[in-house]
Amino acid sequence: RGGNWYAMDNAGERSTWRKYYINVCRPLNPVPGCDRYASACQMKYKNDQGSFSETVSISNLGVAKTGPMV
Repeated sequence: RGGNWYAMDNAGERSTWRKYYINVCRPLNPVPGCDRYASACQMKYKNDQGSFSETVSISNLGVAKTGPMV
């Protein structure tokens, strides 16, 4: 059983970066702030006194109904 995959969109300034957590077979393994049934969610980076932290931007980008088919 694997974990979540993620993809980074790090074009431009760090405050515009986005991170996407993805699980194509089932809902995401728990990610703070993401919907418990989501198979993908989007994070953004917030500047808090010079330190960037990851916060949820879109909590649910979709739900996997079935696993991949070959």
